[in-house]
Amino acid sequence: MAKHALAISALVLASCAVSGCCKKKGGDASSATEEDKIYAVGETIEFPDSTWVVVSAKDRGKTLTPNNPITKARKTDGRFIQVVFKITNKTKKHEGILNRPKLVDDQQREFGEVGTPILFIPNGKSTLGTEPIPPSLTKEFYGVYEVAADAKNLQFRARPLAPWGKQKSVALGL
Repeated sequence: MAKHALAISALVLASCAVSGCCKKKGGDASSATEEDKIYAVGETIEFPDSTWVVVSAKDRGKTLTPNNPITKARKTDGRFIQVVFKITNKTKKHEGILNRPKLVDDQQREFGEVGTPILFIPNGKSTLGTEPIPPSLTKEFYGVYEVAADAKNLQFRARPLAPWGKQKSVALGL
């Protein structure tokens, strides 16, 4: 009886290996689930409480020029990345995000926004921390990130408005 159970287990494992049902995450694109999907700039990302679209991503180089004459330029040994994105609030209340989106590179390093990004984006534009998102409305935001010079394959991590939930990635092409 034990020999039959062992033989059945071996057959199940062998068929599983052949069919690919035991593959780890990160297999080929055809095996990716909705949760694993890497979105492209311009694609809509749906969460239960919000919709996100990354509009553009731009490498701003090693020096950030301020949008006013009082603030000094900011320099880095890495580079600055600007991301423009839109969020639609699908809830019935004003919402904001305290834990802002980050950029992640191919070494899984996380990069947050620079301090006071409002000083380095076009005048009249908003950062995620400067205003809440009213219910049923879409707002456009700018994020400015400082990343390492060797950071490659950067991804923007969109997230639900709620403080929980799985993040979704957008490949920035940078």
